[in-house]
Amino acid sequence: MALIDDDIRARLKALYDEGRAYHNWAHIQALLGLLDLFRRLVSDEQAVAASIYFHDAIYDSRDKDNEERSASLALDWLETRTTAKRLSSIATSILATKTHTVPEGVTERTAADIRFLVDADLAIFGSEPEVFEAYDVAIRQEYAWVDEEAWRTGRAAVLKGFLDRPTIFAIPEFRDRFEQKARHNLRAAIAKLTA
Repeated sequence: MALIDDDIRARLKALYDEGRAYHNWAHIQALLGLLDLFRRLVSDEQAVAASIYFHDAIYDSRDKDNEERSASLALDWLETRTTAKRLSSIATSILATKTHTVPEGVTERTAADIRFLVDADLAIFGSEPEVFEAYDVAIRQEYAWVDEEAWRTGRAAVLKGFLDRPTIFAIPEFRDRFEQKARHNLRAAIAKLTA
């Protein structure tokens, strides 16, 4: 039995299409495209695909528990479709997108799949400048409720946090493809926010 069937896909698409500027169905399709391209890097392709589908299923920029609620939804909707161990791995992967880091205590197989999910989720940072700019504008739309000064300060801090990492991407293939452009895009965005 497939983890994600047409019914689940349609229900998820309805959630993602609820007026989101960036965390929408196109974002999920982009990550699935990266999975198609780099499938050799993951140990459980179906579980990674499920993690991609569910990782932003619940998304409200005012809330701090989107990942927890998305993981809970995945556990609920996939409960009868796979083992408890696999469900736990999917939920752990979804939760890892909150900090974009691999949690301690997971198996190497799960860690590899989480590294892929996290890197894929951040791949937008390494896109062409005009694509990154469109992403940045879309994120601002999702946080339209935040006043401009608070936005500039908070967003610059978030982006600087990624820029300050020794590497943004954990997987060598992602570093080779995205790291240099990501650093350029992040520096440009921070400069614009702090001008």
